[in-house]
Amino acid sequence: MNIVRTNRNEADFYRLLGPYFGSRRIEKETRDRFYDDPGKTWYVTSGGVASVLGGSIRNFWAEDNARAKALLAAMLEDGAVTGGIVPRLHEDAFAEMGFSTAPHRKNFLEVYYEKH
Repeated sequence: MNIVRTNRNEADFYRLLGPYFGSRRIEKETRDRFYDDPGKTWYVTSGGVASVLGGSIRNFWAEDNARAKALLAAMLEDGAVTGGIVPRLHEDAFAEMGFSTAPHRKNFLEVYYEKH
């Protein structure tokens, strides 16, 4: 699965991420909105998107578990992530990729990753 790494300063950023920013489906499934905040690194694949800022996952959505795990694998490969607050929707993918999880409000989890 091809993962594109980008940020809002790249020429094709809005072409890649525009469909995710405006998606009512994603907002409904994640209970979260995606913003193009400065400093975020974005991971994008067909059917999945995530952002990281300062080691913390800020946004996360994938159509299925395989795409969620591919996004997480790319972030871990880059050493870009240590944790964050994520939608419960992807709890299984985080656990399968070695993250510890803890409840955080009704629709979210707090996740942690420690290198083994």
